[in-house]
Amino acid sequence: MLNRIDRWIFHGYPARVGDLAVLRVMYASYMILGQFPRATWILDSPSAFFAPPPGPAAMFTDWPADGVILGLNWAYLLGLVALLIGWRTPIASLVSGVVFIALGCWTHASVKINHDILLGVLPLAMAASGWGRWWSLDARRPGSSPGEPARGWCLSLLALMIGAAMATAGWAKFSTGWLDTTTHSTYGYLTSQFVRGEAGPLAEVVLTSRPEWLHELGDWAAVWLELGFLAATFWRPAFRWCLGLAVVFHLGNWLLFDIHFGSNVVVYGAFVPWSRLVPPSWLSRTPRPSTLGVGGLLAFGYGAWMMLAEPLLLWSSRANSSSIVLDRVVILIGTAIAALFFARSLGRLVSPAREGPGRSTLGNP
Repeated sequence: MLNRIDRWIFHGYPARVGDLAVLRVMYASYMILGQFPRATWILDSPSAFFAPPPGPAAMFTDWPADGVILGLNWAYLLGLVALLIGWRTPIASLVSGVVFIALGCWTHASVKINHDILLGVLPLAMAASGWGRWWSLDARRPGSSPGEPARGWCLSLLALMIGAAMATAGWAKFSTGWLDTTTHSTYGYLTSQFVRGEAGPLAEVVLTSRPEWLHELGDWAAVWLELGFLAATFWRPAFRWCLGLAVVFHLGNWLLFDIHFGSNVVVYGAFVPWSRLVPPSWLSRTPRPSTLGVGGLLAFGYGAWMMLAEPLLLWSSRANSSSIVLDRVVILIGTAIAALFFARSLGRLVSPAREGPGRSTLGNP
């Protein structure tokens, strides 16, 4: 049993440094463009809005001083820029994850809790993975190569965290009657979204469909997909199927409920073999330090401008339009990758490849 656990931890999720380097750049870019600044609305919030759930924020009696929120955002920006260019990557990963979660504690202190915790978990889990050993300033040491193996235990840890997060969401639905065949929870929520004018483009089509089993199917699919994540964590092929189905699930949330979980799709990208999807010349090319420095300055300039412009955009109807568009693009890209994965997996089931002489699949991530 111990040997099996060790194999799962250290060899269950193999990856290359080049794959995780692509993930690092994509994650940092997404966070700067779509998740920054964070919790700045607290600066204008009255004390009556402060109602924290159990957690670190519950130890306080009011919102923190403006300087605390602004200081955390500046630290957050510096951590993301350092992560983007790969400078002191392990430290930048820890700073990005810890500050994101710290700001999230204050964001959730107004009762409304967002489901974005995995964005803070990802850099914490990847801090020791080696995702800064390519496409980075840290990769200047001799012998760095995008094909060298990364530390697989970091991906095993991330998979376990994703499975646990999904299982808690599934258990909440399971324990509150979502599987009761006399009610249709998904249909009821979709109706309320449609009445408020906040539903997605396909909401009316689903609402006018007659078969009750179709509405009940949505309840059962959501519950068992989320509960099945934790068990699938211990077998990589099953876990990757769950990730692909989850992307389709997020696409449905957008088209039906106008809810965008692009943040989760970004985290799922940790398990994509990017070296097979991006041109080989991209990974073989080592960016110059000057190029990375210019990219870092541009990213920092954009973040600084957003910090200054946020008070002006706070009450504007377009304040979050850029992040919504970004999330939609991420969901569409994720859906395309999931469709490619499903097609290849089903193709192998129909006509499994035969291993010929001199041909081995060992070590193929």
